[in-house]
Amino acid sequence: ADAGNDLPYLWDGSRFFGVGRMGLGMDFRICEAVAFNLEGNANVLSDHFNSKKAGNADWQFNLLAGVTIRFGKGHAKKAEPAPVVVPPPAPKPQPQPEPQPEPKPMEKAVPVEVKKPEPMQQDVFFALNSSVIREGEKSKIEALATYLKENAEAKVTVTGYADKETGNPRYNQTLSQKRAEAVAAVLKAAGIDGARITVDAKGDTVQPFGSSAQNRVAICITK
Repeated sequence: ADAGNDLPYLWDGSRFFGVGRMGLGMDFRICEAVAFNLEGNANVLSDHFNSKKAGNADWQFNLLAGVTIRFGKGHAKKAEPAPVVVPPPAPKPQPQPEPQPEPKPMEKAVPVEVKKPEPMQQDVFFALNSSVIREGEKSKIEALATYLKENAEAKVTVTGYADKETGNPRYNQTLSQKRAEAVAAVLKAAGIDGARITVDAKGDTVQPFGSSAQNRVAICITK
């Protein structure tokens, strides 16, 4: 009666047999914190595993699916590369100015002292009751003309006189005028501009000298 329930491979606690296992797992990362995983495995067991005699190994197949969520996972920030500092281009060398010659020290202008010519006086003497220039007196007038030519700014005043011992005042005034004009005429003939010559006559009102002979004179003074 018990022959139909005979289990020749029934586990009796003293049997030892090997087990084989193989599998394949895949993980699909959806984002940094979430991943979908899929796993399939197979277990190969001895024919004695289920106590039934089948003449071949017993197999177990499993297919597993799951979702992995990572909480609080730190994400280390990638260190940003340091900016490359490009040094500014070196400035082009500026052309050096050519050395300028040092200015020569200015010489102080030495004021030129303009020497004024010494005034000249010539006394041209005449004979009694005469306004004619004597030969011996002509050299005085020539020297006066030379002075006036060398000193273009100089002028001359010719003043005629008469001695009061002879003639009368009216006559002597006329005579002294003629004596001064006679000297002026010689100067003009020598090339002296008449604008530089002043003619004056004192008659016998002024006696420049102590003797009558010397007072018959035309006195020429430059300025």
